Amino acid sequence: MKISYNWLKELLPDLTASPEQVAELLTMHSFETEVTGTLSVSPKILIAKITQLKEHPKADRLQLATIETGQDTVTVVCGARNIYEGAIVPYSPPGTELSDETGASFTVKEAVIRDVASPGMLN
Repeated sequence: MKISYNWLKELLPDLTASPEQVAELLTMHSFETEVTGTLSVSPKILIAKITQLKEHPKADRLQLATIETGQDTVTVVCGARNIYEGAIVPYSPPGTELSDETGASFTVKEAVIRDVASPGMLN
């Protein structure tokens, strides 16, 4: 089972031990524990609501997702098939720093995918 250190801090507001110290204490007192990694989220990532989905005119496996961020309405090209109208999703506008599955970082740029502009991406 994975437990977030931040979740533990919510439950134990006076917690001052580091994640490594908490793992050691849990291992010594109850069950084996390890710190598996950390996650950081770019402050540029926005929360968006999908307001419309349409099939991409030139690609069977892509969709055009119109999203509202509270500041802007944009349409992005998306390959995910598990999205739906009304879903709340993370949106990375151009300029957002992200990491790929290997840990290498990259900057999100506006792209043209099969002749349709996509200003950023859904995560």
